[in-house]
Amino acid sequence: MTIWCFSCYCNACVLQLRVVGVIMKTALIQTRVEPDLKAEVEKILREIGISTSEAITIFLNRVKLEKGIPFELKIPNARTLEAMKDVEEGRVEKFKSSRAMFESMMDDAENS
Repeated sequence: MTIWCFSCYCNACVLQLRVVGVIMKTALIQTRVEPDLKAEVEKILREIGISTSEAITIFLNRVKLEKGIPFELKIPNARTLEAMKDVEEGRVEKFKSSRAMFESMMDDAENS
């Protein structure tokens, strides 16, 4: 199926006729997500100027192009898991500012 459209290609607004191929979108994807997540993402996408459906289509095209998820997915290693456990159990040093944190890090480095 094809449709005809006009596109402006110059400053003088000379219209040029071109044929554009159209692929009918007929496949349906349904998924359940948390309402807050959906609302927050829809707000962001509105600011960008695209719909949720367009964002999902972009994601699916990137998966197709890259033959996988278009961002890195990792299983945490043992060191990261231990750090996460330390945070959950409150075994971390807290600082009032980033400056205090960096000063403590520098002190630790100098004393090692």
